[in-house]
Amino acid sequence: MALAYDIFDQASGRAKDGDDEGAVTGFANVVERMREATGSRAAKLAGTALYNMGNSLGRLGRGDSAIRAYDDAVARVGQWTDRNAQFLVAVALVNKGAQLRELGRHEHAIDVFQRVIALYAGYPQSAFRLQVAKAHYGAGLAYDRLGSHEDEIAAYDLAVKHLGRTNGAQGQAMIASALATKGIALHQLDRTAEGILVHELVVSRFASRSGRPFRKEVAVALYTTGVGLSHLDRVDDALDAYKRLLDRYDALDSTEVQVWVAKAGIAKANILVELGLTRDALDAYSWVVERFSDSDDLRLRSSVGNAATARLTLLWGSA
Repeated sequence: MALAYDIFDQASGRAKDGDDEGAVTGFANVVERMREATGSRAAKLAGTALYNMGNSLGRLGRGDSAIRAYDDAVARVGQWTDRNAQFLVAVALVNKGAQLRELGRHEHAIDVFQRVIALYAGYPQSAFRLQVAKAHYGAGLAYDRLGSHEDEIAAYDLAVKHLGRTNGAQGQAMIASALATKGIALHQLDRTAEGILVHELVVSRFASRSGRPFRKEVAVALYTTGVGLSHLDRVDDALDAYKRLLDRYDALDSTEVQVWVAKAGIAKANILVELGLTRDALDAYSWVVERFSDSDDLRLRSSVGNAATARLTLLWGSA
């Protein structure tokens, strides 16, 4: 057992360092060494190795293999009823559901997420509540891909409700994500005013929080608020929403947030075109091009291309 633990630690180190291929080999070695071992200690070591193997396989893009690893982890530890074993089952199932969703198997993913909810919704511990909330949230994302937006919104509401008044950073980040994504779903149902209210709640509740997850969701909320206000012909308010996003996050060096900064810059310019403010619109498009022209991120490069094309079109039209 001691050697197996050493191999497990080495594999974990490889995963942490980004060597997922090496990690998979190491975790598989642990599982093989525990194949004939009996008792809860051996089962939990093998189950934990399989769970971590699944995570590494997922990062390597080997989704089907990751799912098999999660299934094997659940099979190894599912018979044990102690909290640690059941928590491993919960996280393995949540990650399995996420992999199924990534593979486009959305109905199967929902079934797995519902299993997590059925098994663990009654557990009072915050770690289990977070996994159940993740299951509700994951189901919501799957419903979105199936076009079932009412079910999607209900799932996000359940995620928020299940976390309650939790103050932990992970729980709060999940609430922010669920609310931000709910707002988008409301917009998709043309319930624009409701979507704006939800996104303003995200901004008021989380704008002061530090950390990448909060910044991203606030950026999404401000951008989508601007889109919704523009849809309602409240162009001055839309411009204000984009300005709030640009003022808050322009200087932030985070690609996930800068993607929304670039989108806001283009959306602002588009409104200025509609208002006949050609010079201001040209300046806004130029700002996006200059601000993000050196980025290697494909999403930002796409925004640069869109801004450059719109600027040239506007120049030709005003010549």
